[in-house]
Amino acid sequence: MPDAVSHFPAPYQELFHKVEHGLRNRLRYGIPQDPLTIGFPRTPDPEAKQKLMSIAEEVRECRACELGDIRRDRYGKAVPGAGPAQARVMIVGEAPGHYEESLRDKRAMGFGMPFVGPSGKLLDKILESIQLQRQDVHIGNVCCCRPPKNRDPYVAEIDACLPYLYRKIEIVQPWVIIAMGRFAAQVLCEGAHRGEAVGDLLGKLHPYVHDARIKVWPMKHPAYLLHQARGMVGYYEEMLIIGAAIKKAMETLENPNQCRPFELP
Repeated sequence: MPDAVSHFPAPYQELFHKVEHGLRNRLRYGIPQDPLTIGFPRTPDPEAKQKLMSIAEEVRECRACELGDIRRDRYGKAVPGAGPAQARVMIVGEAPGHYEESLRDKRAMGFGMPFVGPSGKLLDKILESIQLQRQDVHIGNVCCCRPPKNRDPYVAEIDACLPYLYRKIEIVQPWVIIAMGRFAAQVLCEGAHRGEAVGDLLGKLHPYVHDARIKVWPMKHPAYLLHQARGMVGYYEEMLIIGAAIKKAMETLENPNQCRPFELP
């Protein structure tokens, strides 16, 4: 077991091991055998990093909903997201938790970091299953502030934060957004509606609500998998499908000499 997860309790280590080696079930999810089609020619934006930093500063000072004031009262940090300014893959979760808003790392420049703690370590293993690392993807959340006691975000809180997320997606220009959990899937998938279960959206690509060239791939949130080991059924297979789609798009749309190697297991 890698040192990165050896300090977690044994049940978590077992889950990391399952993600690493995979649990497959094509019959339940009906996942296609051929790689899905994603990707489009992207125009590099030399100011992308500066634009994302500007959004992050706006998030730090935001008072569009009560979560901003609640965060300040408990001395928590805003979590605007992290990753390459223009990435092929973007991961969007629900909202920060305790680990995310309380991170103490100078490299974070006074912000919290998305997907750290047990869920973050599990996400790292999920990405490794298709030969991706955290620095390859841009990671964010629907809400940039932690709801009290990690409750579900309210509709008003989601709506207040969505403009930041939509602006970041426009800058990052991902080929595919992996929507982790129902809140992300509901606001990113074209045709989805509030209250729709993520299970009804699994197993297929959806057009992103503001740009049909960008595809959304809904998945269960890693936090769910930490509590429901049975939810691992099909999870690894879904990641392989997305990994194959990314590799196919790279070979078609980008100069392989300028790309980081991407090989499926």
